[in-house]
Order: sequence, then C-alpha cells, then structure tokens
Amino acid sequence: MKFQRVWIKKGTFLYHGTGTEEDFEMPIGPAWFSDLVSVALRFSTWHGEGRPRVLRYVVTRSVQVALIRTDRDFQRFQDAVAEATGIETENDPRELAENACQTNVPGWLIFNNYAPGHDILLCSPEDVLERVAFR
Repeated sequence: MKFQRVWIKKGTFLYHGTGTEEDFEMPIGPAWFSDLVSVALRFSTWHGEGRPRVLRYVVTRSVQVALIRTDRDFQRFQDAVAEATGIETENDPRELAENACQTNVPGWLIFNNYAPGHDILLCSPEDVLERVAFR
C-alpha cells in the first residue's frame, strides 16, 4: 500500500485514556494513544464509565506508521485498506483499524486530529510499548 509514513521514535511517551473498571498493563490492539495527556484524559471519560484514568507508555522500539495529515490523506488510506482487504469501511474507526492491521500496517498517526494532539493507533501496542509510571 502506498501512503506517507512517519516514525514514532523510541523513547517517545504516549498516553492512553480509559474508563474501564479492570486494571491492565497494555490495551489489546488495535488501540488508540496520543502524544498529549490532555487528549488521553478526554477519552478516559468517553463512555462515562467506571474509573477514568490515563496510562503512560514509552516507545521501546521505533515504529513506522501511516501518516494522515488531511481528509484527502485519510480517504486515500481508507481506499488503500479497502483495496488490500476487499472490505469497505464507512465512518467506523474500529473497523478501519482492524482492517488496516490485517494489511500489516503497524498503525497510523493522524496529525493534530485533537488539536494540538495527534491521534495514534497501534495495531500491536505490546510489541512497541512499555507502561511507565508518571513522575
């Protein structure tokens, strides 16, 4: 598949917001992260459930993901995934993520999707992240 890519470099901190009751070290992929605590905090109360909290991770191995900067880039990416999998996805980020992960794309970064924070999807977060405590 042809699309722009960007490296998320080793040592980068990423944040995941959750409101689930259960404790976990790592979300099961595909899972969303951001480079800003404020974006993750927004999603910790997304469904108005349980125990809102933000988990912090460090990238342990640089990973190259699809870079989406514009609506046009997003449409191209969605079309490329549909062509590779034979499955069309319309306005369903979870389905698009699952299909994209089937194509061996390790994830995506939607630039400034939650201005000023990026929307980062990782297909297999356990392969490139380690949970770390806030200091």
